[in-house]
Amino acid sequence: MSATASSFDAAPRSSPINAFDGRYNDFWHVNSADVFPKWVQADLGTSQTLDRVVSFNYGGYAATEDGNKVKNFEIWVGDDPTFISGSYVVAAAVTGNDAWIRQLTFAPVTGRHVRYVAFAVKGTVAGSYWNTNLYELELWLSNGTAAPAVTQQPTN
Repeated sequence: MSATASSFDAAPRSSPINAFDGRYNDFWHVNSADVFPKWVQADLGTSQTLDRVVSFNYGGYAATEDGNKVKNFEIWVGDDPTFISGSYVVAAAVTGNDAWIRQLTFAPVTGRHVRYVAFAVKGTVAGSYWNTNLYELELWLSNGTAAPAVTQQPTN
């Protein structure tokens, strides 16, 4: 399994793999020059049926930094890694998120690739898009087991 993203900082602690590695002490962080939407995705290796994800928002330098919470996001599932229109299902959509940890349960969907798409963060103002981060996105299969952790690092 591998992970990729619309972009990410070069520092090892901010690579896309960190959003799917099963550890909560590192994170995916987007390059500051990017604009929305921003995304990170996992390649599960084979098609899997999922019915739940749990997102863990990055808290910034302090747990009171609400500006780092991803406010609007969607979970896309499909077999095409490019997610061209019509090739995926929007499994879940969240608007106005105010939680650090968000569990989303949805009708079972099958696909090899899972994409987390961020459309806005709570503190977004023009020119300050640096704060899109995600500690972890747990992927849960419809049989109640967690999807395997991502193990391959992408190149930037």
